[in-house]
Formats: sequence, structure tokens, C-alpha cells
Amino acid sequence: MSDPSGTTNEIVRDSNEAEQRFRAIFDGAFEFIGVLKPDGTLIETNRAALNYIGATAAEVIGRPFWETAWWKGSVEQQQRLKAAIAEAATGKFVRFEAQHAGRDGAVDMFDFSLKPAIDDVGRVIFIVSEGRRITERKRAEEALRESEEEFRTLFESATVGMAQSDLMTGTFLRVNDKFCQITGYSADELLNKSFSDMTHPEDREANWQGFQSLVQGNVPEYHVEKRYTRKDGLVIWVRVGAGLVRDAEGRPIRANATVEDITERKRAEETGATLA
Repeated sequence: MSDPSGTTNEIVRDSNEAEQRFRAIFDGAFEFIGVLKPDGTLIETNRAALNYIGATAAEVIGRPFWETAWWKGSVEQQQRLKAAIAEAATGKFVRFEAQHAGRDGAVDMFDFSLKPAIDDVGRVIFIVSEGRRITERKRAEEALRESEEEFRTLFESATVGMAQSDLMTGTFLRVNDKFCQITGYSADELLNKSFSDMTHPEDREANWQGFQSLVQGNVPEYHVEKRYTRKDGLVIWVRVGAGLVRDAEGRPIRANATVEDITERKRAEETGATLA
């Protein structure tokens, strides 16, 4: 007969090894992880979460999660968490952003979630909480937003015409008031047109070839003097300078152009040439 005690010892040993593996993974996780009872009592948390606030497990385990040091900085966040746990206890996945102060006083933004663990009969047996630090991402988003606002202000208030266009078709994506004044079209009308539609028929081919050289990376910038046909039919001369707008990976995503009406200068040049 087999040795019952040996089998038992093997089971215990396997169980201990599984627990050790779980603890190694749990504590080795870079993100903040916790396990709650359905009523919100914290029963497990990992080392990363404890180190962030400089606490020991004994100081937080067994307490309502919203009363732990992670959440004490804001009554509003405590109430929000308490309501979120109640929702997760019904079987729903809950996610929101929260601010937490670390042991050094620095405040970070977190992408926080509560995921219910459900047994075979549909009961929530515990809730897994997870916090992912997103401070740097938020700062980058804010810097981008400020940069876009600054660009929008400069774009709209520029004393020259400005336009952005699609790289494949040349269709206008954005135009400023000065560009509308130069062409005689409203912004809504221009957003249904391309720069080729505006360009005089005799200048279109050369203009498109120059634009393609820019898009294909053969030239860093494209400058040209050409003719536009305004909405009222009047033909004018413009000077266009175009460059590419690139994404974070350096890929071109649209073209940016400045447009100046140089009709008077062209007329003066023609008059001077005739008089000479």
C-alpha cells in the first residue's frame, strides 16, 4: 500500500510551492495590486503598493480599503471608492482615475480598477483592485494640449493665410480667417475643396509635382509662387510655403502651408518691365 502520510506531505509541499510562486508574482508586480472582500475590507496587497505609502501590511490589512493611507488625502475620493466597491460587489468591473500622494509627498495620477472574482454559482467572492501609475502620460497629454492650444491661437491670429491639408488628396483640413479673406471662400466652403481646386489650371501640374516632392521627403520644404482663382472669379498671385506635420514616430500626417497674396507685387513687376 502507498504511504498516506507521504501523499499528504507531497500535497502540502505542492501547496506551499504554489503559494510561494503566487507571492513572488504578486509582490514582484510593478503595478499596485490588492484583494478585497466584497464589503471592501482589504485582505491582500503587494509590496509595490505598500512601499509607495511607506506602510506595513499590518497597518492596512483588515481595514476598509477607503480608510487606508492610499485614500485618506481626499474625502471625495474615499466616497467615490466606497461607491465603486459597492458596484463591483454586484459583479461589475469599475474603472476610474484617482490621485494619490506617496510617502515623499509627491502626488501621482493612477488608472484605478476594481475587478470582481465570481465563483461557479455567480457570487462575488473577492474583488481585485489594481492601480497603474499614469502621471507621466497625463503630463505628456497636458503638454500636448497646451501646445495644440498655442498652435491654434497662432494659427487663427496669423497675419498671413494658413491652411492644413491632407497628404493624399490635398483637401483642406483647417484654414484660418486670413486664408478665407485671400480666397473669398468661407471656412466651410474651403473644407470641401483642395488646394488644386484653388490653383489656376495652368499651374496645377507643376504645383502637384512640387507637393509630391515634399510628401515623399525629397525636399524639406516647398515654396512656390502661383495663381489662385478666388470665389468671385478674380485671379490672384500667391506665395505658398509648405512643410510637413509629423507624428511622434516621425511619420508625416498632414501638410502645413502659409499663403500670402502677392498680386500687387506681381503687377508692379509687370508694370516695371513694360516701362523699361
